[in-house]
Amino acid sequence: MNVAMVTLLTGLVDSIDSQIVTAEINALGIQNELVLFPVSMFPCNINEGDSFYFSYDSGFPKVFCGNPE
Repeated sequence: MNVAMVTLLTGLVDSIDSQIVTAEINALGIQNELVLFPVSMFPCNINEGDSFYFSYDSGFPKVFCGNPE
């Protein structure tokens, strides 16, 4: 079964300070916003300049590393 994945937000890691990530978030073409996230919410090792996105997985929003396909 193919399931369409809806991307909610895309982001770019701006900086990592201890356990806090500062990221630029883009909500589907709307102006970028700076947002703080805990490092622990990312399912991968992240570095400055890495991309990530929020999408639905099994009906719940989830963070994915990389760019949406």
